[in-house]
Amino acid sequence: MVFTFFAPLVTGVTGFAAGAVAVLLLVYGIGAAAGNLAGGRLADRAPRRSQLGLLAALAAGLVVMWAVSGSMAATAVMVFAVGALGFAVIPGMQARVLATAAAAPTLAMAVNASAYQLAAAFAGWLGGRVIDTGLGLPALYLAGAAVTLAGLSLSAYAWHHAGTQPAPRP
Repeated sequence: MVFTFFAPLVTGVTGFAAGAVAVLLLVYGIGAAAGNLAGGRLADRAPRRSQLGLLAALAAGLVVMWAVSGSMAATAVMVFAVGALGFAVIPGMQARVLATAAAAPTLAMAVNASAYQLAAAFAGWLGGRVIDTGLGLPALYLAGAAVTLAGLSLSAYAWHHAGTQPAPRP
């Protein structure tokens, strides 16, 4: 949601010039690449703890981004941090999909990729609804944090449920 409305957030809320958007997107991308690498390592070491911790950190990062959205320097730092946190979650989620769908990994990854695209479309729609409420662009950060917390709750439930199921028979 925040990424969909990135340009209006950093120009209209924080006050960056339109020409700075490309540089900030580069900063986001560098954060995303670093986060993806770090997230893969974390997921290898502690899949459950890293997935839940990273989702919680992402939600907190979005709240911090809302709180500092009036500061250009702080927003630039948070653009990197939110990019890193958002993409650090992905390797663990994809590994979990592969582990739970071992009988059809290709199909599972295709459905997973489709789900990411549907989520992006939903985020754009939901962001538009948030803006229409009159709460303004900064509310997108809080709405993104709320959706992330919902994902954290769903992930925690799924991890707990997986831990209480009997082992599958060969």
